[in-house]
Amino acid sequence: MLPTLVFVFNGNAFGATTPSNNTQITADLLSRDGDKAIQMSTPPIGSTVAFLSLAARIASIADGQPIGLVGFSAGGSLAVRLSELPALHVKAVLNFYGPPDLQDWFSYHDGDYFAQYVTSHVALTSDFVALMSGASQSQAFIVNAFGTNDQNVVASVSTASFERDFKHGQVFTYPGPHGVSPLASPAAYDEFVEHLGLDKPSGGSSGSVHPGGTSSGSGHTGGAPGGTVPVPAPTPVIPSYWNAP
Repeated sequence: MLPTLVFVFNGNAFGATTPSNNTQITADLLSRDGDKAIQMSTPPIGSTVAFLSLAARIASIADGQPIGLVGFSAGGSLAVRLSELPALHVKAVLNFYGPPDLQDWFSYHDGDYFAQYVTSHVALTSDFVALMSGASQSQAFIVNAFGTNDQNVVASVSTASFERDFKHGQVFTYPGPHGVSPLASPAAYDEFVEHLGLDKPSGGSSGSVHPGGTSSGSGHTGGAPGGTVPVPAPTPVIPSYWNAP
């Protein structure tokens, strides 16, 4: 049985990114569960052209096979919107504290410190903000994890955006701030892996982050506290560099 390719994106307010501790933890967990993580290095992405360049790079690596996407913060926002593209064949997405709707996020922050921080990192075009907002036609199952102590990507605002814009998925909350690893919400990770492996043969690689990891929610809502994870030995980083206009 071939592993599922899972592309993992760091955050950084849509500025340039490289793999991080959070992406490495994710890669190690996925490797343990029989899948293959590709930790992406990305240029600044603030335009539709840059977004589509990223999509094209993913498509060339995936070569037509179904994939998963994981993203943190702005990387999570990119992941959920990339899942809308049929050519990428995205089965499941794990979004850790990425705004599901960028226009909602800007409207909520209304020029405050968080909004200024994003706009200082990269020039966001109006068409890019529109692309990252509004009703989605994504057919992927999207798992979200939002922190109840996150003042940047506020759980209640983000949940409302997701439930309005997306058809398929679930929201988990964890008792923590922005910037955490997947270990903060084991149930969210488990839900993602479950949907990533739904079309694998019986006895496939889907596993649990920790013994007894469960979801207490259903449909679009849910909640789970953090947990501990015996993280396996690190897997190699497979960075992908390219230039986007």
